[in-house]
Amino acid sequence: MLAVGKTFTLRTNTMTTTVLRYTQPIGEEPPDGATFGGLEVRTCNLATASEPRQVNVAPWSLEWSDGKTNNNKWSNVVAAEYPFNYKTLKPGRCVKGWIVFTVPVKGKPFVAVYEGEGNRGQPAEWKLS
Repeated sequence: MLAVGKTFTLRTNTMTTTVLRYTQPIGEEPPDGATFGGLEVRTCNLATASEPRQVNVAPWSLEWSDGKTNNNKWSNVVAAEYPFNYKTLKPGRCVKGWIVFTVPVKGKPFVAVYEGEGNRGQPAEWKLS
């Protein structure tokens, strides 16, 4: 398991992704008595990559110590948002922004999980608490 701030290199050796921090609450409160929690993330398509790659929020989730998983992501909560829809990264380019989740007011997630096409079946995990 990675510490926040550590970089994961996908097994294709063409992309990296890093959880920079987790913040809760973030933005305004959503309905239903929940709150928003945000992962600040940076993903890069390395200069050595032979082609552009697409990124978005879909491969990201949060997990709690009891095993529950959260994939409930929101858009338009913060200004510096990670691409909600697909964004193409040319070789040598990076994207950085917030991925916002609806989370319970009490308690915080245990890990942030990234499992995209480049690491299917071998998710990267960052310990949050």
